Amino acid sequence: MPAAPFARQIRPGMAIDDASVRVENEWIVADLQRARAVRGMELRTHGNLVRLPADLRVETSLDGVRWDTAFDDRPGGLALVGALDLPRVIPLRLDLSDVTARYVRVNAPAFGPRALTIFGA
Repeated sequence: MPAAPFARQIRPGMAIDDASVRVENEWIVADLQRARAVRGMELRTHGNLVRLPADLRVETSLDGVRWDTAFDDRPGGLALVGALDLPRVIPLRLDLSDVTARYVRVNAPAFGPRALTIFGA
């Protein structure tokens, strides 16, 4: 398994509190209300790792129509790091490299909207 997706140190950022998050078909979608720099995201699994898709995919968009892939890989390494850090929560934390986006979506709808937090720069 390549180390790149989970080897980077997650840089601290401020949670984007005014984001509205909803489940939409196969995705958890966060609307950030306006385009802004997105530093990272956290998906809290609370130990329900069987609900994770085989390949975790995170996409960003400025308009909600055209989507760019920010992350697409197996979540095993992220889950291991999350379990070592917070065993009861097992958060999957991703650094999204300060990408500019209004919308962020994750293909893990089974966890619901309350499991996702988006962090700004």
